[in-house]
Amino acid sequence: MKLFKRSEGTKETLFVTFDTTTDALSFKAHAQSLGLEGKLGMIPRSLSADCGMAWEEPDRNEERLVEAIRSEGEGCHGPHRI
Repeated sequence: MKLFKRSEGTKETLFVTFDTTTDALSFKAHAQSLGLEGKLGMIPRSLSADCGMAWEEPDRNEERLVEAIRSEGEGCHGPHRI
């Protein structure tokens, strides 16, 4: 997994990318169990990932998102910003 940050006007959105669809679905369940409010969807064109999916999370949840990435374990990479 990799963490990317995108600016949209005054709002910023964080993205987590995945190596496989299995990694993406596993992270979705993990993130939801931790109460994160993001969603799994298609990866933005400005990013790349092998499975084409990304977790999108509001910037205000950055610390919780980073902790979710760290605790997910195998298959997690990052965080990285662009």
